[in-house]
Amino acid sequence: MHNFKCCGRLLTILTLSVLLFIGCSSLPKETVQHTPRSSQASSLMELGHKYFRSGQYAQACTAYENALANHASVDDGAGVSTALASLARAQMALGMLNTAEENFRRAHQAARGLNQPELEARALGGLGAVQLHRQQPREAITLLETALKQPLDDPGKTRATLLHDLGSAHQKLGDNATAASYFQQALAMHEPLRDLTGIATDCYSLALLYEAEGDYVLALENAHRALSNDKRAENSPGVAQDLTLLGSLSYASGDEEQAVDYYRRAKLTWQALRRTDKIEDLTQRLQRIESP
Repeated sequence: MHNFKCCGRLLTILTLSVLLFIGCSSLPKETVQHTPRSSQASSLMELGHKYFRSGQYAQACTAYENALANHASVDDGAGVSTALASLARAQMALGMLNTAEENFRRAHQAARGLNQPELEARALGGLGAVQLHRQQPREAITLLETALKQPLDDPGKTRATLLHDLGSAHQKLGDNATAASYFQQALAMHEPLRDLTGIATDCYSLALLYEAEGDYVLALENAHRALSNDKRAENSPGVAQDLTLLGSLSYASGDEEQAVDYYRRAKLTWQALRRTDKIEDLTQRLQRIESP
């Protein structure tokens, strides 16, 4: 069977959606102070984002921890909240859910009283994402809806990411129609913002929904769009996931030759990222097609 199991597919969406908050984790412009510490912290945050986008989550954690230390040393509350939230998302990608949850709570505490609703919402959204990883979609919905009550930019990356994660929560509950509505709302916000990773993640999620409905034309259309945007964003984990999905869709559509091509390209991408689990999965997929 070449299709992902439902749980694995949803975890893929959650892993990709982490990148959405990473993309909007810069400090609000009015909080930036041009000091040696703040400049060093900003450089470390960018380094962490670079590691994260390439799937090097442990290295990203180290960069975020060092940025956090710089922000804390000058009592920069907004910087502390931002670094903690980014650190927590990297830890979540590593499966360190308890540690991630604690750091999201610390990020939320640091943001309170700063009159920066975007920071509070990002921390609450992170707590919601932890609940999604724990297969607790109802608890996640409560947290995500609370985050959306903040006076956020509209359209804005934080709001778009929260909407996307609400879609993932409803998908876990089996409510695909509501999930699709949230994914479409998120996409409508990511597009004018030219958020390539956001667009890719929304399209990937929609492709999975169309696949579940048996509409392979729309599924392939959205999967191709996801791949195009992830490639432009140089989001390597996203590219690999998109190629794998395209392989699965091609196989389900009866095009084994095209499926093999996508699977081979996905395998090469995962090899570059040194993801042995993914490499083994693609090896097995190829063997099932190519074996006599």
